[in-house]
Amino acid sequence: MELCERGDLAGRVKKCQKMRRRVDERTIWANLVEMAEGLVHLHSKNISHRDLKPANVFLAADGTAKLGDLNVSKLTKGDDLMQTKIGTPYYMAPEVWTKGFQFTNASFSRALLLAISISYLAYPSQL
Repeated sequence: MELCERGDLAGRVKKCQKMRRRVDERTIWANLVEMAEGLVHLHSKNISHRDLKPANVFLAADGTAKLGDLNVSKLTKGDDLMQTKIGTPYYMAPEVWTKGFQFTNASFSRALLLAISISYLAYPSQL
């Protein structure tokens, strides 16, 4: 287990909004790439995170984004459809609320929601 000394992305968003500060666009893109790589790795192991949100993206001392809090993740079997609606509702993909969904589809939508969350770092709503 790795200590992520810079906290989580949710805390970073709040801090930037409070300070009315912007984060360099390169940092935002680097974090998005790191999160996508984390999702690719999980999917290569047939693992669905199921609770992707800014509070579950941790920042290492060097600023690298790490996915964490896998307590509701699920090991899938190939193309099995998942039925359980679990995770944080605000960050759930729309297909989670349908009859069945594949983890790759849900994770894609969640990654888009993360991108929207991260955009607040570049353009805080309170500026």
